[in-house]
Amino acid sequence: MDKTSFTSIAYDYPSKSIVVGGYTWDSTVSTFASSSDQHAIIALIDNNNIFKWKKRVSGYKNIEALTFGNDNNQIYALMKSDNDQKIMIVKRYDGAFITMMVIVSYDIMEQSLQIVSDEQGYIYCTYQNSQGNFRILKLKYNGSTGTAEGIRIKNDQENSNGYALQYFGKQSMKQILVGGYLKKQNVSRPFLFNFDSDTNFKVNFGQMLSQSDKSHCFIRDIDLESSSTQTTVHTCSQFQTPKHIIYSRLKYNNTFIVNGQDHFTYQDNDKQIEC
Repeated sequence: MDKTSFTSIAYDYPSKSIVVGGYTWDSTVSTFASSSDQHAIIALIDNNNIFKWKKRVSGYKNIEALTFGNDNNQIYALMKSDNDQKIMIVKRYDGAFITMMVIVSYDIMEQSLQIVSDEQGYIYCTYQNSQGNFRILKLKYNGSTGTAEGIRIKNDQENSNGYALQYFGKQSMKQILVGGYLKKQNVSRPFLFNFDSDTNFKVNFGQMLSQSDKSHCFIRDIDLESSSTQTTVHTCSQFQTPKHIIYSRLKYNNTFIVNGQDHFTYQDNDKQIEC
């Protein structure tokens, strides 16, 4: 049996379903795959841990990022080939193909990272360009292409990157939270940005989440909870060496004043720990 790997995942809270994407060389998973021919695959798993459907994506070697549409009836899959970058849109219930959206960008997308959508149908993705700079792209589906609307470059520094992306619509405040790292003097530190998605990505705040300078460290995952007056952001930061992770909690109010941070470090010297 040849290798199959899932490299992306998204969770649908209302149905408690999971969509996974990745690639396979295994002909028992995809008839057209072989040990010399890698194929992208996507599948939906329901709340009873049953595979409801799985699909092969012709012409692509991997599903790089996934998200459910805000109406939960569609799934967006970010894919990259040698020639272009596309977002495939499929129906959530049966995986039926809807359309393939070509991403029109002013940059060369070297490495795709995350994708989210909002209630207005905008799609946001993070990526790293060929110069190693981190970008955020805001897209709107327009027939057959994804037209870049309000594209703005943030965290535009070499060797910086964003690994975690969340959209948060709270009343009139439409926020994009991006976690990753900023690199300075060969030291990578976990950093969290909060942008206003309605005003050309105005920075609401930027916050370093750990003062550690002992090794490469970056925010790998973001989750959040909110009340009428306060938002709490939970993050997991990944270290390469030594073998540990940091759980952080950051709170901010409705005027984006950060009220404080808490950190908890978990370490295991016998194995590599990941968020």
